[in-house]
Amino acid sequence: MTTAGRRAGERAVKNVAIRAGGEIAGKLASLVVFTVLAHETGPAQVGVYVFALAWGEVTTGPLGLGIDRYLLRRVARDRDSVDALFFNALALKLTRGLVVLALTVVVALVVSWSGEKRAAVCLLTAGMLADMLARSHMSVFNAFERGDLVALAIVVQRWVAAGLGLAFLLAGYGVVAVSAAFLVGAVARLAVSFWLLGRRMHMPAFEFPRAARKELRSKSLPFTAQDVFGLVIARADILLLSALATATAVGLYGSAYRLLDATMFIAVALTGAFSAMFTYLGDDTTPTLRSMFERANKLALLALLPVAAALAVLAEPICRLLFGADLAGAAVPLRFLAGVVAMYGVAGLCSSLVMSRVDPRSMLPIVAASAVVNLGLNLALLPSLGGKGAAITMLASEAVFLVPTVILASRAVGAVDWPAIAAAPFVATGAMALVMLALHDWLLIALAAGGVVFLAVYAAAERLVRPADLAFAVSLVRRRLPAR
Repeated sequence: MTTAGRRAGERAVKNVAIRAGGEIAGKLASLVVFTVLAHETGPAQVGVYVFALAWGEVTTGPLGLGIDRYLLRRVARDRDSVDALFFNALALKLTRGLVVLALTVVVALVVSWSGEKRAAVCLLTAGMLADMLARSHMSVFNAFERGDLVALAIVVQRWVAAGLGLAFLLAGYGVVAVSAAFLVGAVARLAVSFWLLGRRMHMPAFEFPRAARKELRSKSLPFTAQDVFGLVIARADILLLSALATATAVGLYGSAYRLLDATMFIAVALTGAFSAMFTYLGDDTTPTLRSMFERANKLALLALLPVAAALAVLAEPICRLLFGADLAGAAVPLRFLAGVVAMYGVAGLCSSLVMSRVDPRSMLPIVAASAVVNLGLNLALLPSLGGKGAAITMLASEAVFLVPTVILASRAVGAVDWPAIAAAPFVATGAMALVMLALHDWLLIALAAGGVVFLAVYAAAERLVRPADLAFAVSLVRRRLPAR
């Protein structure tokens, strides 16, 4: 690999590692709170919390994600454009978000929900609004390839929310207090994001030029439409399940989904690290767009396939350990959601490349088809299968999204060698799954032995398939190790 290519690869891996480290710290904190909530309050209260989270994300998410996707793409191409776009983006999101928050309060007062459910929905929707505002800062950080700032803001949010949430739970409070802790953490992230932007980078001009605002409104529409459908795919199952099943069923599926969500930081970190590169690299650059795209997807498979195998093979002991015997039934939907884990990273990278290189409207038929499949299967399967039906639906709709997205991305890049990308990770994952299946009754031993086998088989297979990629990975590790 050329020197420029090596530097780009190392920069990408560094951003992925830093972002993933921040996400791991944050996800662990959130998972601890969720685990304690499950043990202290039971499946019904977990169901209330999961529903309120889904409500907040579905109602506020579409207001900002289209803007943030366009902001990242635009600033990555022209960094000076951040002065005209940044505060316009915040103003648009805040204006729309306050309307949504007011409507949520009205709905909560009108619908015959319990007092706890009303309070949780309102608090978590307000928290999601603050989180949505902070995502504009994340888009700017990613456009400048500053994964360290993204990680720091995430850690602050999750640890503040987790610390308060645990304190409330140990003091005897329940789901409403945990929802309030989430809101405080989101506000803390927003404040820290402003501080990091001004201290570590450059605070954009506090201006609201009309032309830039008009550009944001018009150019972000295709991205917003995709995000609306994406949220339907991600959260419609929980909302429909809450309408068609008991709160306990929602709690079981929500617990399984929480483990899926705990792995999504890998895909998010990868997409954040490579999105800017997908914007400015090309066929004649060093490195080329195709080489970075291939290595990004190999990194996604290398990171996510073993996680998916562990969740599928060891679903029951994992759920018993984390959530207790009352929520051990979450293992059933978790086995299906493990397949989503395996696909999520590649789908995120491919859609990011398409949105960066191709007309974003080309993704609309794909996400629309996925949303239709999702809603149709949910309505067909939820009444009889409950959480298992929701997990099957999620797996099917993700597959419907993945296949055409991979085709579009491959056409945009040209001549992607998918067999060489996937061969070693899949062979290693198969070997790992067999070892964990044999050691199923000893969770920690199964995880440790499976991890060792995965690394050994991957190294052997990669040496045969793509020795250059293995040599790059080994040299990167060696350069990061302390000198003798």
